[in-house]
Amino acid sequence: MGKSSRKKKEKAKDFAKPKLKVGKKLAKAANVTETSFKSVAVHMPTQLEKAADGALTTSRGVTFKGLLQQLNHFNAKIRTGAMSDLTELCTRHSHLASVELGTLLASAGPLASDSDRRVRQEFCKLLRAMLATVTAARLEPRMNLLCAHVACAQTHLSESVCNDACSLVDVIVETVDRELLRQYGTPLLCNVVRHVSGRLKSMSVYGAGELKSRGGSGGRGGSGIATDASEQAVLRKQLDYLRSVHNFLAAIAPEQR
Repeated sequence: MGKSSRKKKEKAKDFAKPKLKVGKKLAKAANVTETSFKSVAVHMPTQLEKAADGALTTSRGVTFKGLLQQLNHFNAKIRTGAMSDLTELCTRHSHLASVELGTLLASAGPLASDSDRRVRQEFCKLLRAMLATVTAARLEPRMNLLCAHVACAQTHLSESVCNDACSLVDVIVETVDRELLRQYGTPLLCNVVRHVSGRLKSMSVYGAGELKSRGGSGGRGGSGIATDASEQAVLRKQLDYLRSVHNFLAAIAPEQR
């Protein structure tokens, strides 16, 4: 009898409702979910600090270091704006390109092959502003790096990037010393010539196929007009390449006495 009553009491413990007492906190259940959290303030004193005295800033108030960081931004508009501001700084402060030439080429040089055409065009302007103020002695140690970035753009898989690289070669030919061109510019000239010869071959093959498709007929419809427009664009670009080759050869040719 005693054992049975003890067992009943032990079973009743599992379902017993605890008595609440004033001033005593309830114990937390075993499956309670912790929802408390702590908030910590993050202080970034360098984010909003003003440029140090003597630091070069653009008309927008961005420092040189800040512009270099924006060159790696995922947004093409931000990269374009940073490139334009760097051109502004190099134009206003002629010593900047000479002092920071290595940093500029290392940070902005890869954008010669950027996927966005506006970024590549701004790099061409920046390159002209840089080379216009740098002496041959300052440029010579960095010439290999500059030619490597331009050659990378010349041999890019994108036809648009290759075409814009032609403008970079023109800038180098117009601004770099002749001796440096003769010493370091041979790979750039070879790439231009290789591109021209490849274009000539493709144009000859395309021209033969076009004659066969037309069957010698003189009549042309709307598609013929579109074809003529595309052919003219190809010819104009081919002429630009030939001009680049001519200017390059004229620049490295020995002077006549």
